Amino acid sequence: MKTDKKGSASTEVKLPESLTTYRIMAVANDKASRFGKGDSEIKVNKPVLLRQNFPRFLSAGDKALFGSVVNSQLTKGGSATVTIESLDPDVISIDGAKTQTIEIGPKGVQEVRFPVTARGVGNARMRMTVRLLGESDAFEDTIPVRILSPVETVAAYGQAKPDAKESVEIPADVRPDIGGIDVELSSTALVGLGEGARYLVDYPYGCAEQRASTAIALMLASDLGEAFKLPGIAPADIHKVAQETLVDLERFQCPNGGFWYWAGECWLTSPYLTSYILHVYQRGEKLGYDVNDDVMQRAYDYLEAELAKEQPVNEGWWPSYTAWQAYAIKVLTEGGRNQDSNINRIYGYLDRMPVFGLSHLYDALAAKGETSGKRVDELRRRIFNAILPREAARTSKSCRTTTCSSSGTRTSARPRSC
Repeated sequence: MKTDKKGSASTEVKLPESLTTYRIMAVANDKASRFGKGDSEIKVNKPVLLRQNFPRFLSAGDKALFGSVVNSQLTKGGSATVTIESLDPDVISIDGAKTQTIEIGPKGVQEVRFPVTARGVGNARMRMTVRLLGESDAFEDTIPVRILSPVETVAAYGQAKPDAKESVEIPADVRPDIGGIDVELSSTALVGLGEGARYLVDYPYGCAEQRASTAIALMLASDLGEAFKLPGIAPADIHKVAQETLVDLERFQCPNGGFWYWAGECWLTSPYLTSYILHVYQRGEKLGYDVNDDVMQRAYDYLEAELAKEQPVNEGWWPSYTAWQAYAIKVLTEGGRNQDSNINRIYGYLDRMPVFGLSHLYDALAAKGETSGKRVDELRRRIFNAILPREAARTSKSCRTTTCSSSGTRTSARPRSC
């Protein structure tokens, strides 16, 4: 583009209909190889703008106020007509008038609200419009309406000779259009676990920890065949879905070999999460699944690098610090990495370690072949001292409880009333 004698130039550019700020930059040069630059901003807005102020979702039966904010860039004030419409009135209906008239001053801002009721379950399309002094704006959005009550599962165990009866109490305020009764029969104690497995598989927020938990559940369920069914997955396909989930976990590995909870967000990595995912991969290998060895070796290297770092100065961090360290040492040892020095180091922090950390360290010793000796006995003593089993023996008129003392011997409490 050439400039005129005054050094000015102009051009026309079509901008998209986005309400935002555009930055325009220009670079100029002359025949003497002199350069200059300049920039400016252009803000795109509308004379009248309607900004949504809806809730993200509703529960069936809710009453709410659906509102919007009217912004005017006009230099004159006037009466604005705002209209709301539900395109799915069986799901969300408007209570009262669907049109309101409000007064807005020059370059003014005004909020308007409409009462609504969530009558059904589904997705409701909502539309709002505004008109002011010949200018208008509108938007349309979809609001989900759901039943937030959890599904209740009751499992009854026993034998049916020749039949069995189970009483069911109908909940209050039951909705005839939602839910129902499902009866499952099984020859094993697995009946009733399907709902918990469905929650694990269908959980919508697929972070790495949830995906790893799904993988290990699927791997274990695939060996059960028809005895245990997962919602939405045929028994014959469970092995395939488990394998795909193991491969999908690779998305969460970062360049340093560690894993983070969300794919692509590698500004931080977690040694605990990395240990857990390696644990899942190890179980997958033992069950005959294909696991990427390069992914595992890079994760092993990452854990060893994390174990070599300085311990935290603040002693308040030591319980969690020793716990993840023991877990990482266990996983590394089970993966064939020599961790004798780390085991010796972390063993000195038994007093700062939670019970599950002690259990991880105990597993690490077992993985390296140390199944007896002073260290094993000391870990067993600390673990069992933290467990308080209670047994109740029913007699005709009294009950007796038995507990374990810290020395490992059993003491019986005196009989008490049942």
